[in-house]
Amino acid sequence: MKKKPEDYLKEPYSRVLLPEEDGRFSAEILEFPGCFAQGDNPGEAFDNLEMTAKSWIIASLDQGLDIPPPALNQNYSGKISLRIPRSLHKKAAQFAERDAISLNQFFISAIASKIGADEYHSYLFERIEKLISHYVADKIKTKKPQDNTLKIEHNHHHSITISESSKPETMMATMDKLQSLEINNATMQ
Repeated sequence: MKKKPEDYLKEPYSRVLLPEEDGRFSAEILEFPGCFAQGDNPGEAFDNLEMTAKSWIIASLDQGLDIPPPALNQNYSGKISLRIPRSLHKKAAQFAERDAISLNQFFISAIASKIGADEYHSYLFERIEKLISHYVADKIKTKKPQDNTLKIEHNHHHSITISESSKPETMMATMDKLQSLEINNATMQ
């Protein structure tokens, strides 16, 4: 039997309530990207969130997407105490005001951006690794003697260097810190 949106919403999804500077409240379900609602009081924010979440689930299912399972946030309350330099606090408040959002929303957005960037970086690195594996395998298979260097570096925890001497069997791949992208006499497609 196919699950209804109401069935999903009975599961223990992470619902978060955030007070806004204007006295209103925002609510969101963390497992559903972009699913949030507002209200004049906490109850209204949560009621609006349930309606929004139902629409979010229907739209996702209509697009053939899987509904993510509830996260197990047993050790995470969603509240943190953060000490930052006054100058950084001032800059963050200025950005939040410029964007017409609360300082809390600004920090949530900044943290989410950093996490998203790191996840995307990891995805790209994995793709590059696969492309290089195919490149190396192809060079070894064809055993074409060449003097090329394929070096891929980036500034986030990883690097791959492949050096080809006149003997393809001596190809090496090493991983270290990633900083720049340099491809000499080689193409990756």
